[in-house]
Amino acid sequence: MTTPFEPLLRVANVAKTFEIHAQNARRLNVLSDLSFEVFAGECVALVGPSGTGKSSLMRMIYGNYHVTAGRIDVWRESAYIDLARLDDRAILALRNTTIGYVSQFLRVIPRVATIDLVAEPLLSSGVMRDTAYDTAKALLRRLNLPDTLLDLPPATFSGGEQQRVNIARGMIQRRPIMLLDEPTASIDRANREVVIAMINEVRAAGSAVIGIFHDQDVRDAVATREIDMAAFQPGRQAA
Repeated sequence: MTTPFEPLLRVANVAKTFEIHAQNARRLNVLSDLSFEVFAGECVALVGPSGTGKSSLMRMIYGNYHVTAGRIDVWRESAYIDLARLDDRAILALRNTTIGYVSQFLRVIPRVATIDLVAEPLLSSGVMRDTAYDTAKALLRRLNLPDTLLDLPPATFSGGEQQRVNIARGMIQRRPIMLLDEPTASIDRANREVVIAMINEVRAAGSAVIGIFHDQDVRDAVATREIDMAAFQPGRQAA
């Protein structure tokens, strides 16, 4: 059982370097010696100009990118697991129990209805079908998706509608660690208020939230503190 005195996430001395294979394996240093902790109930906003490694860090925490150096410790079942040392199967297992992720873009699946797409994470975790679909429908209604759209694939939806589907799918299960990459980027003001309320509810329920928020008003409404990613850049020249 996690106590309030132990961070749910510890990033320790993390560095990231990309190899540009199209340019004779030149190396691009993106992050160096980045360390921070995130506790239950916090929302940490990653800030800084474009290109300072915000999305790269989110992908490292989610296990999509390898860590060049350092540790990413995730608290699970009364112990820390270094995500940077896990194999693909262990990373998938950690996502299923511990880390949730709302990316900037919905991965549209042809011919799969919106309601099925949103309910799927609950079904996969063993929730009864009626409960999963009722939860998905309530969440989509809260995000102002008309019922007439729920049986349709989201491929033809507007960008804002697709992002609301993306948020519903990503937040239908509350994980101890929630990663939010520009969740309100394509959303109108009224629906931004709904998303702000949802983020604050997740935080109040004890999740540790790490986010990138394009809108200053959203950041002001949800973030408990900020990390300036520009402070951890080693210089972006390729070697």
